Amino acid sequence: QWHSGYFDMPEEVLDFFELARYFTVALTPRGNRMADLRERWMHKVAAPTKYDPLQPLQTEMLVGAARALDANLVASVPDDAILWLNHMLEFPAVQPSMTVSYVMGIVSKDWHCDARMSGGWLTVRPKSFAAAHDAYLDRGALESAMLRAVREQRLTIANLATYGTRQSSTMALTMSDGRLLALAAGRSVGSAIYYNRYPLLFLGATKIFETPLQQTEFQFNAAQLSKEARDVLAAWAFGDSWQNTFGLDYLWEDREPDAAHPLGHISKRPTEAMPDGVPAMLVGKITLKTEPGLAVLYGPDKNWSAPIIWRAEGFGGFGVDELVADRTAKAQTIEQTVLRLEFMLGPKLGLVAEMEDPPAVDPDAWVTFGDLPANVIEFWLAKQRAREQPEKAPAQKPPPN
Repeated sequence: QWHSGYFDMPEEVLDFFELARYFTVALTPRGNRMADLRERWMHKVAAPTKYDPLQPLQTEMLVGAARALDANLVASVPDDAILWLNHMLEFPAVQPSMTVSYVMGIVSKDWHCDARMSGGWLTVRPKSFAAAHDAYLDRGALESAMLRAVREQRLTIANLATYGTRQSSTMALTMSDGRLLALAAGRSVGSAIYYNRYPLLFLGATKIFETPLQQTEFQFNAAQLSKEARDVLAAWAFGDSWQNTFGLDYLWEDREPDAAHPLGHISKRPTEAMPDGVPAMLVGKITLKTEPGLAVLYGPDKNWSAPIIWRAEGFGGFGVDELVADRTAKAQTIEQTVLRLEFMLGPKLGLVAEMEDPPAVDPDAWVTFGDLPANVIEFWLAKQRAREQPEKAPAQKPPPN
């Protein structure tokens, strides 16, 4: 039984918790406070080989508990303990003051560690050292990707795919390192990395980004792939872990979004469906396309300090009439690159992923939203009307630049 003594958390670590939670679930850093917090932490966030950004909360919680117990501390906390944060986004699990018993409950239940007191020492170690080893994230690879994100001020597909080839961790390209990469880029990723983990690992394994791309479409079959790429493809198709959200399945053009195939998800039966794994004749295609879009920077009353990207064929056209009247809202036309990766076994059976490359935004190209060309505003107004009255919406042409 642990006693319920209190200890205080350092304000700096509480600030990091707030910042990490925000960049996990939101679209952009919000308001001056978020911008200030990010500025304050960037020298540490972008140097994980010197300041470990995966462990500040866990470290301070254990140090505080050890002091409350008047004990020495030796601890080895696995990297996947940070997943605890992902389950606490709606609940402020890190409080200014906490009890020892509360922290020890988290250590056992959420960090999957054993904690013991003996001879004046508090010892914390993983319940499974093998799992902790597999989850370890290489800090050098993480630092390289974060510094590139800082330089480019965005988190590109090429950066993520290259980074994935340098990590052997089961935690690579999940919300754990994704949160930190988003902090470095200054743009939140939400769940984009999580859902595209296997496609990103596959693109990295093909080494497609090692040289400048000279074409916009690549076609191949599985037999032409390296063993590493085939292994990732098999994990994507047949994986049965929390990391594999979208596996090999029947793609019905007329199916309802939640409709289930009568035989169930094919990825659950790899030996029945394909006893030898992914077949060599599996046809793959990577397509790159560029479409015009709009970067929108909302006024200060909306509390956003980074732009929202509108896509012609996706998100966009929200409250256009209000933005036209708001003289503090700004915008600029941009080019949005979309990468589509697909493997097909048949007309309606295969794997498909589509990812957006964050566009480069010109800091000198902003104009007041209402001063955009009339045809640009009309395009997005039409998109807004199409969403509000889809049955009456006419077909749209590509947005003007």
